[in-house]
Amino acid sequence: MRGTLSESYSVLVVEDDSNHQMLIKRSLAKRGDLFPIVEMASDPTDAQRLIQQMDFDCFLVDNVLPTGSGLELITTLQTQGISGPFVLMTSAGTEELVVQAYRNKVSDYLTKDVGFWQDLPSILEQVIEAAQLERANESRVRELERTNEGLDAVNTEVQVQFNMHS
Repeated sequence: MRGTLSESYSVLVVEDDSNHQMLIKRSLAKRGDLFPIVEMASDPTDAQRLIQQMDFDCFLVDNVLPTGSGLELITTLQTQGISGPFVLMTSAGTEELVVQAYRNKVSDYLTKDVGFWQDLPSILEQVIEAAQLERANESRVRELERTNEGLDAVNTEVQVQFNMHS
């Protein structure tokens, strides 16, 4: 391993602009070892179909889609139990959209500016690894809670036995 949590990642890109699809593919191909699987969906229906076929480590979603917004798609996927991380991208964002995105637990919000394409691989790597660490920490917390429950039960039993013999 290279110091990352996983050897490689799969990404679902939901983008209807074919030029942007090409630029994203080209950007992630520069780190093909890290992103060997990059699937493209041009609309929410196509995205849903791909999600049923395979698991993805990250979802890169354009906010302006032919049949709604990317934020709506992310909310729908979250409601269906799909866990991100989700990265929302837009050509022209507003402060209100940024606030809505973070309220909807979007991991990152990106504006498709000049440097976007160059920075995309490292941004996605950071977002995915942060999500993996968060899931690992949540798992450890649940394990500790179960251990504490078990210790509480043992402690209660010891106290009952002690009180019976006192």
